[in-house]
Amino acid sequence: MANVLKVFLENGQTKSFKYDSTTTVQNVVTSLRDKLCLTAGEHFSLVVEHVKSLKRNKLTLLDPQETVARIAARPGAHKLRCLFRVTFVPVSAAALAQKDLNALDYLFLQCCNDVTQERFAPELQPEVALRLAALHMHQHALANNISPAKLTVKTVEREFGLDRFVPASLIEGMKRKELRRLLGHFLKLNSQMTGSSTKMLTQLQAKIHYLDIISGLPSYGAKCFSTNQRDGVERVLLVSPRFGLSQIAGVRNTVVSKLGPTYWSRCFKLYFLSIKTVQPQSRVRRIHEKQQFTAYGRSYCHMYKEGQETTSCTATEPENCCRKLLPNTLPLPRRGETEAKGATHTYTPSRGS
Repeated sequence: MANVLKVFLENGQTKSFKYDSTTTVQNVVTSLRDKLCLTAGEHFSLVVEHVKSLKRNKLTLLDPQETVARIAARPGAHKLRCLFRVTFVPVSAAALAQKDLNALDYLFLQCCNDVTQERFAPELQPEVALRLAALHMHQHALANNISPAKLTVKTVEREFGLDRFVPASLIEGMKRKELRRLLGHFLKLNSQMTGSSTKMLTQLQAKIHYLDIISGLPSYGAKCFSTNQRDGVERVLLVSPRFGLSQIAGVRNTVVSKLGPTYWSRCFKLYFLSIKTVQPQSRVRRIHEKQQFTAYGRSYCHMYKEGQETTSCTATEPENCCRKLLPNTLPLPRRGETEAKGATHTYTPSRGS
């Protein structure tokens, strides 16, 4: 019997792939990109999550060069499911729309699912979640030939149900009357976003507004990596399009400190050292984390050269292009400094990130 990999897509479909000992993750990604007519392929990858995990955003990036057979042979692989996702988010939704509308649609569906499945919890505030729900309702109504002028919360609830748009915790935790009132208020705001009383948001405009709001969340496109404790404090490295290369000192701390470009190579050394000092049973997990750390940093280096152009970057010379992670990366720190000063931000990591 042939080995088959089942991949879950954000539109609710699944794709099955027969594989042998030579089939790589990249082969599957390339096939999916072709089937979905995606040209902005640099944003997409395969990830896995534990089917019984309570942490809805505990996703593990798969190495494109690794064979599917080797991944399937890992202990506990039968408890994992494979997802095709936008892992490395674009500079902006508008820029992605100009480059690849199919990729924009996929990213929009993914973010809508992430909101309702609460992958952004706890950082997504109720008011923002309802604002997003109203934009999603507007777009979905247009897609189903319902005029936004006639759109009401009762219509949405009757035709589609609210659980398609609103996180379950809000549906269960709020009084239905109050929930309807707030959704109605945000639906009215949609009609005011065009600046004209006669024009309504198009589907594309609603999607771009939705994604622009999502992009303001600290964990959007971000990944956290824990390191060994130093001075009794566990430090977390954060790679994200918003904060660049940063660190969080302490598990309960929410202050993000941006790191200067020279810290890129130091972070790699830190990972090599931490892998050598952990227990053997944890070493494989830490090696996989190092691979993901490399992949996230390298991919954002490619996409964020002054926020527009791409640049080449390899794992052997990441310090040369770390400046491109964000246009506002801090200047180089003075020699002997261990942290970049004056760049702190509040960040609440999502569960399991």
